[in-house]
Amino acid sequence: MLIERIWVGNPGRNFNYLVACEATGNALAVDPFDAGQVLAAATRRGWRITQIVNTHEHGDHTAGNAGVVAATGASVLAHPRAVARIGSVDREVGQGDRIAVGSSVHLEVLATPGHTPAHICLPNGDALFTGDTLFNAGVGNCRKGGDAASLYETFATVIAALPDSLRIYPGHEYLRRNLTFAVDREPGNARAHRILERIENIEGASAPVLTLGDEREINVFLRVDSPEVAAGVAAASGCTRASAQEVFLALRQLKDRCRRDARASKFSRAAKRGRGQHAGRVTHCRFVHIGDGNRAERRLHHSDALAARLGSVASVVGRRVQYGPTHR
Repeated sequence: MLIERIWVGNPGRNFNYLVACEATGNALAVDPFDAGQVLAAATRRGWRITQIVNTHEHGDHTAGNAGVVAATGASVLAHPRAVARIGSVDREVGQGDRIAVGSSVHLEVLATPGHTPAHICLPNGDALFTGDTLFNAGVGNCRKGGDAASLYETFATVIAALPDSLRIYPGHEYLRRNLTFAVDREPGNARAHRILERIENIEGASAPVLTLGDEREINVFLRVDSPEVAAGVAAASGCTRASAQEVFLALRQLKDRCRRDARASKFSRAAKRGRGQHAGRVTHCRFVHIGDGNRAERRLHHSDALAARLGSVASVVGRRVQYGPTHR
């Protein structure tokens, strides 16, 4: 099996892939976002794209379908529950199905709901195409029709059964930002710290290909049984002990909050610059409350006085800001 990883270079940091049979030159396009780049890569390698597979229905994984089909006549494959959103699907594939590429390549279809109910992942030999289920050092969010409890079950059952040797080919390149979150949750993880230092000046096109074994060492969502990770979540929740599922769901919730905070901080900095003031920067989220999800503590770089100006829902405690129930 031959694999071409295509760094799209868009704001969403997408990867597109071509999977080819060396004997025949037939190729499968995985999640084409940019048809032009996918077609150019196939031409450069001398491959014929005969099929397209979408790991799920989101537009940043299907936008290139029409362009590739128009140029090659390729058939489109997707999960049955994704067909209505994608449109023009030629073959529905689900758990246990196989996708043949040429004469020598066979990809297995795994149903991996969570990011969306229709998500699939595709293992073959030593490779695993994970779409938006598993990223390097992270997992997919569930904001657009997904379900975090289903995502946990996918990892606890489907992904847990796969071998360490599989090389991970995710739909996006988020390694640095995900590792930054991971080492904040598990400061004692020396391997995660070393990789974060190693990739400091590496951009998307040069991002390393990690294995599932690597992920089990550095990906905090795959380390819910780590005493350090579990203890932090249990302490934040006020529980004496949190289950693996509770830890996973709390981490997913906290990651979503960190993302929102980063966006809000960016907006706040821009607004303050317009008034000639320094707005500060959120460095990371500290704790999340399990259950109603209405409380979190965040450590901030900006001054207490500025923190107090961020809104009436913020109460300043030292150099921390504690947000009340109205902060979502």
